[in-house]
Amino acid sequence: MVWKVVNIGDTGTGSKFGADDTDKINKLFSGIDVDDIDINADWTFRSGKLNIRNPANTFSYNIVAGAITTSNRTLNLPVLTSSDTMAVTGLAQTFSNKTLDSSCIISSSSSLPANAVKTDATNVMGDFDTSFMDNRVRIYNPANTFRYTIIGAAIGADRNLTLPLITGPDTLASLGLAQTFTASQTFNTILVGTNARVSLLDTDLSAVRSIKFPNTNASLSGIVQRSGGVDDINLTNTEQDMLNYTVLGNSMRANGAVRFTITGYILQNNVTGTTYTFAVKFGGTNMWADVSPTIAQSATKIPFRIIGEVFNKNATNAQGLSGYIIVNDTTAATTGIGDISSDTNTSPPAFSGNFDSEGADTTKDTTVDQTLQVTVTMSVSSSTVHTVVKQVMVELFTYT
Repeated sequence: MVWKVVNIGDTGTGSKFGADDTDKINKLFSGIDVDDIDINADWTFRSGKLNIRNPANTFSYNIVAGAITTSNRTLNLPVLTSSDTMAVTGLAQTFSNKTLDSSCIISSSSSLPANAVKTDATNVMGDFDTSFMDNRVRIYNPANTFRYTIIGAAIGADRNLTLPLITGPDTLASLGLAQTFTASQTFNTILVGTNARVSLLDTDLSAVRSIKFPNTNASLSGIVQRSGGVDDINLTNTEQDMLNYTVLGNSMRANGAVRFTITGYILQNNVTGTTYTFAVKFGGTNMWADVSPTIAQSATKIPFRIIGEVFNKNATNAQGLSGYIIVNDTTAATTGIGDISSDTNTSPPAFSGNFDSEGADTTKDTTVDQTLQVTVTMSVSSSTVHTVVKQVMVELFTYT
């Protein structure tokens, strides 16, 4: 619409509008740039009635208001630091310097770039580190009803968890689930029992070895102490330990046993005849003790062997002892020491015999630690009187 312009050159007076004044207003409403207009009053446009023309004045942006119903709304323009462009919902535009808070929702992952992680599509993670906080990795079951939650232990440094090179679909093994290993597994150390006191170790095996079990309930035995160091006992006539071993609490159970083996030799090269008193103690109490015959002076080393067992008698607080001791005579052997050409029961200083704790059984509580001792007391203190222990071995037999 074009408003009427008279163009008669009438400027009017100080109290009357002239035609030039009305022409200016009419030109303003006819699309003619007559002056800058400064509006300082509310100006209301009805929905669809505000049109903004393009620079060529060929098409318009028509401003249509949303159907607000409760009260007026204020649309604030941002404080721009340079010229900028408005954003609209239907046009492909590039945002910069924007922060989206948690209330923002992306309705379709197709609008995301190809390297973005999407919840409705298969994702291939790129060549970059991905870190998850503890308790934040969750894997749901196929029915999407329950989940596995990955929880990290309190490690003190970074650790690598390496996945095995499997050749087909497989299942992870867990600590508390009964599972069957279907392929051969190699274990460096296996701890058995809730108190982790038993472990299976590969002790420098040169090939695969098998352990065969009887077709019945059985308990394993094992060497719990062994020493091949030489212990030369001399220059004393007081009681000395040949063996001192701590039997751990609950290790013998009600019917277990501790077997000890002690080997070595006696050297009695003193002019004074010498006796040797041997004793076996459990929990500090003598279970057996006896004195040898007097051994005369000789430069020959006399080998001995002591083997015995302390055993629980169907209770954890009742023990017995059984064993034997063998000491050879001074006759020289062909090689080494220990002659077998004569009867060791009749050729002094040889002696041998079984020993037992009958009448001296102990009642020690083996649910707590107890000390097993085998001692020797030589009647003469001299540098020429020796008890030399060459090997000590302790075996534990645990029966349920």
